[in-house]
Amino acid sequence: MNRVSASLTGLAFCVLSAACATVPQQACKTGTVMTSAEVTTSLGSTFAVETYYRTPDETAVRFLGDAPALLVVEGPFAWIRAGETAELGTDRERRFVLGHQFHALADQFDRIATDIAPVESVMFDGKPGAGFKGNYPTGGTVTLVQDETGKPIGLIMDLPDESIMHVHYSNWQTNAAGDPLAYAIAIEHEGNTFDYHYTGIDFGQGDRADFHSRYPAPDIPEITDFRSSLTLCA
Repeated sequence: MNRVSASLTGLAFCVLSAACATVPQQACKTGTVMTSAEVTTSLGSTFAVETYYRTPDETAVRFLGDAPALLVVEGPFAWIRAGETAELGTDRERRFVLGHQFHALADQFDRIATDIAPVESVMFDGKPGAGFKGNYPTGGTVTLVQDETGKPIGLIMDLPDESIMHVHYSNWQTNAAGDPLAYAIAIEHEGNTFDYHYTGIDFGQGDRADFHSRYPAPDIPEITDFRSSLTLCA
């Protein structure tokens, strides 16, 4: 059973994720969410994006197109690779990477946000809704908005040094396992719209070694030292 729906008063968060299905337990592995999407913007640009999420401290987003870039959060650090150059990021990059894990935020809201409280009434997309509000890692708040059935319909993200961002879930489809998933997400931010059309959404299992193989350590001492201090079976 989806642990968000269990711990947050039993509301039906499972509608968003294939993680609701029973998965055999594997040593050292935990649930992962991987997505790929084609993006169009009201600014006239287009690009592709890939995301990976295992925990709030082990997540990544990769942008493909004219200006490819990889942003990774691991442990207390964030790092960015663009071309052959890599550098450490800040809390803003941490918020940015986690803020692109839209399906994980809905499915695992109680593992990402803290001090969560129910919201009995909130206006979203011109309609009344309800949901849950919590503190966002590294600052700000995030609200998961639901319709009257408990299905996630969007997010309200109020983060430091940013205007409020609204995220809308739509284009629900059923995957091969019979789970309904949102295959379109629209982001409204600072008067611009970013439309994500998902070509892949995969709820699976992974461990730290899998994360490291997907995202080799950059030549940054803080990252190489951090990885050398870890046990891979976690």
